[in-house]
Amino acid sequence: MNKIITYENLKYFAYSNDKICKKPIKGIAFEFFGLGCQDMFDELKIGKSYAEKGILFLVPYNNPWAWMNKQAVEYTDEILDVLFKEYNLPENTPIVSAGGSMGGQSALVYCKYAK
Repeated sequence: MNKIITYENLKYFAYSNDKICKKPIKGIAFEFFGLGCQDMFDELKIGKSYAEKGILFLVPYNNPWAWMNKQAVEYTDEILDVLFKEYNLPENTPIVSAGGSMGGQSALVYCKYAK
């Protein structure tokens, strides 16, 4: 898969609270959604409580039917690569993956197959 996500265009591929996140960043939390959520988040309020604790909160805009297939794993890894590079995060930065419904399955599959 060609790498197309940059820090400048990240907002088209995922919601991130990075602009309001307290530095230094202590960890990353992903939230994956299933078929019940088809929103693109543009309000910073959903990640505010994470931001106050120095946690980068991300919602990848995956196709809800992907259910974390190989391409969705690579897509999510690419989002992480962009943020690790932008914020010069250490390799051992904690990452948590969560979700409900099929997003819950995505969270588990991502943990298994992520690089």
